[in-house]
This record gives sequence, structure tokens and C-alpha cells, in this order.
Amino acid sequence: GMLRAAGLGCCMDNGSPDAKAAADRIIGDVREDGLAALIDELWFGGPEAKPSGKVFGSPWAALEGDRR
Repeated sequence: GMLRAAGLGCCMDNGSPDAKAAADRIIGDVREDGLAALIDELWFGGPEAKPSGKVFGSPWAALEGDRR
């Protein structure tokens, strides 16, 4: 679903096993300010976040006739 289609799919540590398996990264849960730490990393010069390199194509390709 959405986690696989995202450029960098992240799941909080207390997420479901299926969501964790689909995610590129597992971040801390809400008690650990996991989202705040990710925002700091991505937008405010924290450690570099690297995308997975996975290519899943457009989730709309089937509806749009994949015009590549």
C-alpha cells in the first residue's frame, strides 16, 4: 500500500507487523518522539536519510494506462 509507494516509507516502532514489514525504516514510537526525530533528520540537518532505492511504479499506473 502507501508505505511501499512512498519514497521513504516509515513505520513507528509500535506499528503492526505488516506495516513494519512494508516500511523502509522503523522509527521510534510516539513516546520516543519518533516522528519529531525523523523530521529533525530529514529537514533540519540531522543524519542523512537515504531512500531504499525500491521502485514500485505509480500507484495510479493501472488507472492512467502507464504512459511511460
